[in-house]
Amino acid sequence: MLKPELKPQAKYPVAPVKSDHHDQHQSPDNHHDHPHFEGDVRWSEATAGAIVAAVGVTLTYLALTGKINKYLLPAFKNWILLCGLILLAFAIWTLWLALRPRLGQQKTASAGTHDTGEHFHPYSKAAALMLVPVMIVALSLPAPLGAFMTSKVATAQSRAAADKPRARTALIPGQQVPGPIPDDDKPDFAAAQNDVPQFLPFPELKDGAVNALPLDELTDRVSDGDPKQLTDKTVQVVGFVSPIDQDTFPGQKGWMLSRYKIYCCAADGVIYSAIIPDGQMPKTNTWVEVTGTVDLGASKEGMPVLKVTKVKEIPEPKEPYL
Repeated sequence: MLKPELKPQAKYPVAPVKSDHHDQHQSPDNHHDHPHFEGDVRWSEATAGAIVAAVGVTLTYLALTGKINKYLLPAFKNWILLCGLILLAFAIWTLWLALRPRLGQQKTASAGTHDTGEHFHPYSKAAALMLVPVMIVALSLPAPLGAFMTSKVATAQSRAAADKPRARTALIPGQQVPGPIPDDDKPDFAAAQNDVPQFLPFPELKDGAVNALPLDELTDRVSDGDPKQLTDKTVQVVGFVSPIDQDTFPGQKGWMLSRYKIYCCAADGVIYSAIIPDGQMPKTNTWVEVTGTVDLGASKEGMPVLKVTKVKEIPEPKEPYL
């Protein structure tokens, strides 16, 4: 009599196999924490888009009004405008994606439909810091560099004096010099015999007319130009009023006409100044147009001293920096 063949039993119990349909409905891993509903607004996306839009509007406003010149060279204005428009385009696209109806993403338990699996990761809260410059511009647009910084920023005159090489000593043969002479300051007897001063070439100024000069050119003419070109010439310069720093010019009377020159932005600005020893000082930070002549005898180390004949108050220039 044949015995029925017995099937070998598994050594370990095997878990029952679940169907895919069962997994989709029962597995907690398939339940999303952020369900999407038809017409649902993604507020996190919308907030991020609004922040970018605010920055774009601010940059566009500063460029179109020319107020960006308070902080950057005018050459950057068109680039700032382009950046503002690009940010606005991205912001509009983001807002459209966030606010449009989310078709085909409704999920209800009774309908038995499934989530699409689409997720949006909220923006970093640190992105809200982008609103700081926006609020500064909106509430209190900062003014350009003024009199407050004149004593804290190195003047162009002081930089020029520090960087200017020393002239070689011109001695008469046989002249006695106490102490040793440095190698870089050996006597130049040829210069003593034929001492011809070298000046930077500047255009001649007009006689009997008012010559409008920027403060940096006036400073260069005083420090490195031919004094004859400034003798009895009437010049006109524009700047803001600042008090004289007594630490730099002890005992000096009067006030100063100053203006900054920048090479990229306000952070790298250097200041050019001229001393007005006579007359009543206008209000600090007032922009004025000064007409007069240069007192060459009183001008020292590239700091012009002006004998003023006229002081006219003017509005702040559209381009406040040289």
